[in-house]
Parts: sequence; structure tokens; C-alpha cells
Amino acid sequence: METTRKSSLFFFSLLTSIVWTVVLAGLLSWNIATELQQTLDQATHQTRTFFKEFLLARFWNSLHGGVYVPVTKETQPNPYLDEKSRDVVTTEGLRLTKINPAYMTRQIAAIAARRGEFRFHITALQLINPENKPDSWETEALQQFGTGKKEFYEMFEGEEGIKEFRYMGAIVYEESCLPCHSEYGAAEGGVG
Repeated sequence: METTRKSSLFFFSLLTSIVWTVVLAGLLSWNIATELQQTLDQATHQTRTFFKEFLLARFWNSLHGGVYVPVTKETQPNPYLDEKSRDVVTTEGLRLTKINPAYMTRQIAAIAARRGEFRFHITALQLINPENKPDSWETEALQQFGTGKKEFYEMFEGEEGIKEFRYMGAIVYEESCLPCHSEYGAAEGGVG
């Protein structure tokens, strides 16, 4: 009788331990999945917000037909801006060059990369500047944009097993974009 009771108590303890282990493992799995989803949601929200703010800066630049800045060692004339008034000289002899939205984006991206903040750049399937060639992930995103999708993002394991987040948003051509891009087939409302 005593042996049966000890055996039942052992079985009950073992069963309780197994049940609690399964419950705790389930809660841990749920917690990890929830945490990953919250991380993805937060990264998406922050990146989407940055992208929208940057689009506003690009739009401001394009509304003004580009902006003129002094020519410096860091800011040389854009070889891909085929415009007669790209470079001007003020009456005081100051050399200025026009910065269009694409060139502005490249310069700001270079500053961000130097500061280690984040990395970004512009790309397209129809390139003006061959340095903007998309990688395979970006090509897939650009093809999705051709079907009407406006953004493409993914959390993945990068180098050294570190989680990385990639985001790409579609840039929609507006009327102020067409003077530079219409010769490449761009139309208002199209995606670049």
C-alpha cells in the first residue's frame, strides 16, 4: 500500500512537472513571438516615418527645381544632372552647383553612413546613375511596387547572426519630378 501511494505521488509529481514545463514552454514561445512582432512593428513604424519625412524633403527640393549650393571638395557637380543651368557663378565669383533630390539623397545617405546612424539609398529598375543599381532584395521590392505595393520590409538574420531590418518604400512621381525623369519614361503617379 505504501509503495502504491509513493508510486502514485511520484506519478502525480512527474505529471504536474511535465504539464508545468509544457505550459511554461508555451508561454515562453508566445512571449518570444510577441516580442519579435513588437520589434518588427516598431522598426516598421520608425522606418516608415523616416521615409515619409525624407520624401517631404525631396519634394521640397523638387518643388524648387533643385537648390544651389557652393561647390566644395565634398560637393562636386552632379555628373548625372544633364541641365544647362546645373553650374552657375554668382556676381561675387562664388561657384554654385544645383543639388537635385537624388543627389541630395546620396549626400545625406553618405553623412548618415559616416555617422553610423543607418544606411539608406535610392534605387530603381530604370537607372540614371549606375551606382544606384538594386541588389536582389531591392529588385524584388521594386517588382512588387510595379504591382501596386507601396512598401516592402523584412526582418532577417544578417552577418554574425545579428537581426537586421530592411525597408523599402515606393517613391511616387509627382509633377515636380517629371522635368528630370520624364525622358526615362516616368509619368505622374508612377513609381520610381
